[in-house]
Amino acid sequence: MRSAFKHDMSQSIKSSRSPGHDDVSLEAERIPPTKELRERLRALSADMVASWSCEGLPVEVKSNDGLRKKAEELVLRANADSSFVGWTMVTILSEVWRYRIASTAAGQRLLLLPDCPLAQESVKDENCPSVCGPSCGIGTIWSAAHDSGWVVDSTRKAASAIGSLLSGQYQGILGVARLKDLEKAFGMLPAFSFPVAAVPYQSVGEFENTVDTCDQAILSAGIDVEWVLSLLGVAGGSPGPVGDHLPLLREASELFSQESIADLASRYNLGHGFGSATKVVGPTTESEGASLAVTAP
Repeated sequence: MRSAFKHDMSQSIKSSRSPGHDDVSLEAERIPPTKELRERLRALSADMVASWSCEGLPVEVKSNDGLRKKAEELVLRANADSSFVGWTMVTILSEVWRYRIASTAAGQRLLLLPDCPLAQESVKDENCPSVCGPSCGIGTIWSAAHDSGWVVDSTRKAASAIGSLLSGQYQGILGVARLKDLEKAFGMLPAFSFPVAAVPYQSVGEFENTVDTCDQAILSAGIDVEWVLSLLGVAGGSPGPVGDHLPLLREASELFSQESIADLASRYNLGHGFGSATKVVGPTTESEGASLAVTAP
């Protein structure tokens, strides 16, 4: 029975790959090397997912081929390398599920964490990730998640975690795992069929440069701590980088420009003093004559 299960899973992985990508190995997929590029692709992913909020998830995105095409569009818009498409696919999936997973009842959402890249030895409890010290970024994530009602386990338990999701033990999973492992795991599940979010990372052996500190190692691995905290819904984590509010803010700020205030005063006969700053000098009030201008971000 176990061999039959493995056969079914391998067939699922093969069938989930795009016909046009059969000759592309998983090793060809890479993680964006800089935090700035990762944030750019996350912002584009967040904006794309936000555009689906009214009419729902497009039908074509629910297939792996359709999801890959959307990811390719975002990578092209960011002028990034095509090897980041797989990473972007995972990011889109995570954006779709992030709020549902974070709002799941305590004890029903699972976080899978890897060992810190600089950890010297594994902990005795194989369910816990290894950390390099008291200020370790992985330890910070573990502590914040644990205090917020998440069940925290080691990425080494990823296979059994998928089984726990299918059996209904958990209502959502957030996994920090290697990109090639995530692609295999997502290949076992139809796209968007279960609430699973993920943060891909690369192992120490894949680093291009030598790292000396935990912060450098985690950043080089592609794990942005504040991003993981935001996916956890933890207070203090930076919000998702949705950029579609900026045009509205700029338009609103223009309402307080000198020209806009003068136009309002003229339109509604409010007089020349409207919008000017004033100060009190003894029993009288003087007008400063300065408009309440606001600079757009």
